[in-house]
Amino acid sequence: MGVSLANGRASSEHWLRRMTRRPRGEDVRLICFPFAGGTASVFEPWSDVPALDVYAVQYPGRETRWREPSLPTIDTLVDALVEGISPLCDGSFAFWGHSFGALVAFELTRQFRLRGRPLPCLVIASGARAPHLEPLNRIHHLPEREFLRELITFNGIGRELLENRELLSAVLPVIQDDFRLFEEYSFSQSEPLPMPISAFGGLQDGKVPVGDLLAWSIHTSNTFRPRFLAGSHFFPFDSVKEFTADVQEDLVQRASGRNLIRKEAGRNE
Repeated sequence: MGVSLANGRASSEHWLRRMTRRPRGEDVRLICFPFAGGTASVFEPWSDVPALDVYAVQYPGRETRWREPSLPTIDTLVDALVEGISPLCDGSFAFWGHSFGALVAFELTRQFRLRGRPLPCLVIASGARAPHLEPLNRIHHLPEREFLRELITFNGIGRELLENRELLSAVLPVIQDDFRLFEEYSFSQSEPLPMPISAFGGLQDGKVPVGDLLAWSIHTSNTFRPRFLAGSHFFPFDSVKEFTADVQEDLVQRASGRNLIRKEAGRNE
């Protein structure tokens, strides 16, 4: 795909890759935001999920955009995304972000509200501590060898990549810079979001404590639904069938006007 610019910014066809192979219908458009160092390709397993029209965000500096420099802050990344993906944010759509991507999706939703843009019917955060919480530890500044050692503890680096020193040296700076964006992010208080939030955690994820994931509840004035699935930090990519079934359930409930778990009831599933 070639570079397409509009008003000096990459257009929606540059920012988004459509994963769904079937013709467009009335499916809910699910826009997916990758984790730190992640690419649009990681969402290919979702291409055939029924009732979802899946799009994946492609951040600068990787795959088809590998020649582009990364953006300096979360705010500048979100500003670019507002213009870049707005053309596809109409009708029925939802945001899902994993880890770093959950923070991007959250801030993008806040910017859409601030600028009077259509809002997603649901925000889904997986493998992510609530945005108002400080990082458990900061690693982006570490020397490459130490940073890699910390990165391996997330259980998301495959043996093939670790054994390919040339490829590893190419992708590690991209991952490290995404960690920088996340770790330098400064939360600013605002009104809770008006749409429901679903938060997913991995039962064996040592990076996101249960309480830190449940803390997403304060960021919606609507309904909040937390769930925990088997797996470590990258559990959605290890249990695609189970995870997508839960996502579809939430979207169907939202579309039908049924409530998810009410915060005021003080219950969690």
